[in-house]
Amino acid sequence: ENTSCVPLQVPRRRLVIANGGGNFVSTS
Repeated sequence: ENTSCVPLQVPRRRLVIANGGGNFVSTS
């Protein structure tokens, strides 16, 4: 799911990719 520039979690940042607009998408 796409979130508005809101990082899910710091340690899980590796499972999150930043979209061009700066949106974080969980790739888990």
